[in-house]
Amino acid sequence: MAFEKQLKLKKQLMEKKGNDLPNIASGCINATKKARLQTLRSELETMKMKPNETASDFAGKLSSIKAKFKSLGGTLKGKVLVRKLLNSVTKKFSLIVASIEQYQEIYKMSFQEAVGKHLKNASKAKMNPRQTIKANS
Repeated sequence: MAFEKQLKLKKQLMEKKGNDLPNIASGCINATKKARLQTLRSELETMKMKPNETASDFAGKLSSIKAKFKSLGGTLKGKVLVRKLLNSVTKKFSLIVASIEQYQEIYKMSFQEAVGKHLKNASKAKMNPRQTIKANS
């Protein structure tokens, strides 16, 4: 009789633990998401444009991080990405960035708009570098 009681208690205990498993798993998933979001934030903070990297490639990396944030349930504001884009480009784009900052309201600008303006000005600089430098001076 005592043995049957023990078996019954063990069975009940196992069933109770089984019901707690989704809660435990959910907690682990949330902790993993938080850790991954923090890793992405760190990656974003340290990201810089490489000298041989195009503005389009760098913008693609920023877009990729934004998509990863979204897939993990986090949000990354456009203002943060615009500021990162403008602050992280190489020296060869400094005149373009200065022009955008001077003549545009960057705090209202979307990330896509900033990328578009940057790429447009970069292509102008490639076509006629002297004229672009004079216009920005």
